[in-house]
Amino acid sequence: CSRCNNSFSLDEEYLICALECMIRGTTNPEKLSRAKVKKALENNSSLKRRIENSRGFFSDEDDMAVVIEKERLTKILLKLARGHVRYENSEHYLDEPSFFKYQLIKHIQADELERFLSPIERHILPEIGSRAFLKVVMSNQSVYSIWTTVQDGNYRYFVHPYHGGVLVRFIIFDFIACEVRWA
Repeated sequence: CSRCNNSFSLDEEYLICALECMIRGTTNPEKLSRAKVKKALENNSSLKRRIENSRGFFSDEDDMAVVIEKERLTKILLKLARGHVRYENSEHYLDEPSFFKYQLIKHIQADELERFLSPIERHILPEIGSRAFLKVVMSNQSVYSIWTTVQDGNYRYFVHPYHGGVLVRFIIFDFIACEVRWA
């Protein structure tokens, strides 16, 4: 519902700004590439201060790190995962997932990233009438769950139903990867 969806707005704004600042290595709006982030940081000095107060540097790199507030990050990542399952499979998963992990892509080993990005063979079909089922029927690769690119370089996701559960993977800004499973 609108009320529930709008309750995430401040956390989403915080997360998008923190990630952009981490990627660009600065909180200076003039050096940021996303117009919404520039505007948010120009118009919200407390948000900018909050991100600036949480930044540091990786010990083995010169890259700026923002210590993103874990509760806010988790809240948004789980919202996204639940939304993808609902959108693709017409299913609700409101309980806590059986597995939840997120990681910066640059810290993922090459073989693990390849596994994360690979299509998965389906052993069951999605719910008849769901968006995922229609994709299977219309796809030439109907035996595999495949990635959906929302915006190249910004966001893509993957939903794979399996007996007794569902797996969701997504990548934000080609920077952070997340995997969520409900068993």
